[in-house]
Amino acid sequence: MTKTLPEVQLRFPFAADDPHRMMPTEFIGASLFTALNRSAKPIVYTKMTELGRMNGYRIVYKGRVLTQAHADVWLAIIEIFRRQQQTTAGCSVEFRAGQLLRMLGKTPNADRRQSLFEWITDMVANLVHIHKPGGGPSYFGPMLVGKLDKLASGEVRYEVLLHPVLCEAFMRGYTGVRWVDRKALGKNELALWLHHYLTAFPRSMRVAEIQQLSGQSGQSDKSFRHRLRAALELLKEGDLVRAWKIDESGLLRLRFDKALPR
Repeated sequence: MTKTLPEVQLRFPFAADDPHRMMPTEFIGASLFTALNRSAKPIVYTKMTELGRMNGYRIVYKGRVLTQAHADVWLAIIEIFRRQQQTTAGCSVEFRAGQLLRMLGKTPNADRRQSLFEWITDMVANLVHIHKPGGGPSYFGPMLVGKLDKLASGEVRYEVLLHPVLCEAFMRGYTGVRWVDRKALGKNELALWLHHYLTAFPRSMRVAEIQQLSGQSGQSDKSFRHRLRAALELLKEGDLVRAWKIDESGLLRLRFDKALPR
């Protein structure tokens, strides 16, 4: 017997012109998208690894370690779905490579189309296992599935399906970030990671915890602290963090107002 996936109507309570782009808060809490350099060689892969737990759900991952470049693509795909949701049922979206690149603030060219293809296929070739609290059926599969078609113009058209069970992660909670704020952070991977994490979980954190959660455990403490200070200054310049201070115990104290951290 062959069964097709049930269609699920996934709707967000945001207007079509809302400046935020959405990510399931569970994905942010588990650091599914790390602060690893998007251009790092060799490419890093991981075996089945538990990334984290939230609301009783446990996320286990296998595949290429995802970067903030992958996060940008994911956010853009979800944004396209949100714009299409008035006319499209289910969890599928259709877009052209040039369209998505422009949503990322990039002028389409052959190299960028190839990079986009690699980022999308990384999320097709991975495996995410979301364990439900108390057991029972759980999601076990890639982040994206779909098909592509190379048009006569040379453009590539993608049709991407988000599995209905994976879509449920949005129903349990999601976090929106303003794209203009994220874009202003450039390619500073740690600043991009912090922007997402602190938007979802605005709190003071230990430097060692940030290093572990962001996927930077392989770096020396001195090197990571240098990168962290630079990332925090970027967030401060963008008015995303008002003030910060790392105390002698290694605790990063944050303020989201104009008061100096104590």
